[in-house]
Formats: sequence, structure tokens, C-alpha cells
Amino acid sequence: MVKKDLSWNTLLYRYSQRLLKFLVNVQANTLPTPDNLRRWNLKSDDCCGLCGQQAATLTHILAGCPWVRGTENKLNREDRYTWRHNCVLLALAEAVMSRVEEERKRPRAESKTLLINFVKAGQKAKGFERVPAGFVTGVTDWECRFDLPSSVRRERRTFYRTMWL
Repeated sequence: MVKKDLSWNTLLYRYSQRLLKFLVNVQANTLPTPDNLRRWNLKSDDCCGLCGQQAATLTHILAGCPWVRGTENKLNREDRYTWRHNCVLLALAEAVMSRVEEERKRPRAESKTLLINFVKAGQKAKGFERVPAGFVTGVTDWECRFDLPSSVRRERRTFYRTMWL
């Protein structure tokens, strides 16, 4: 999931007017989808123009039309579902790899795990040290591999960052 940044600064200065209009209409479900056009008495039926399915909603148009999925799967490129999966996996891969690299660069003495000192009831803890948290704490020998096509790593890294910022 992408974090939604709906602060005024972002809305006013980082989105184009067309993108801002689209985002507001998506959130309010006021895009001219077949079901909305029928509800507004601008169209007599609410069929999808591509696959003919009745009651074509915003979700159907943006992510669920079987005609689009069938057409994209026949092309010599990945479809939108594979693309979305690869973008999410790329973000996770970059986060894990950067954390592992941080742990590799950290001095050994700093990355050792500290034991928890138990304190009896009514007594105060002496010299409590915070235990480093995380599943990669102290990791120095991990090799990260992700099932991503090399083209995704190379071409989409910049596109992914600019698209969701």
C-alpha cells in the first residue's frame, strides 16, 4: 500500500491540476463510470463498454475488467497485476537490502544483542540499555535475492519513486 499524503502542501504544489481532480473524484466516487452515469440519468444502462458486464463500478473499471486482463495477458509485456506486484516487491526488496547494508556497515560491538535484565517487584532497574530491535539486527552474512525480472530493477526504480511521491 502506498501512504496517502493528503496534506495541503502536497495537494497544492506537488500534484498537477488534472491528477488532483482525478484523485478527488476517485475518493468521492464521482468519476463518470457507467454506474454513476446511470444513477445521474445520463445513460440508460450501466454496462462496461469493453466486456459488457452489468453494473460496471469504479473498481471494475480501474482493476477488475476481464477484457483488459485478457488483452494485456496476450501482449509481449507484463500485465498491470504483474506490474503492480513487481513494484510492491521492488519497494520491499530495496527496504530490506538497505537495512541489511546498514547492519553490515555497523561496527560489530554495536550490533551485538543485549540481554534483558529482569527486576524484582518494587525495585528499580539499574543502567537499563535499550535492546536493538528488528529482524535484521546483527545480520552480516545475509544475501538478498528477490524474484524480480532484471528489467524491473533497472527501469522501474526511478519510475516507481516518481510515480508515488
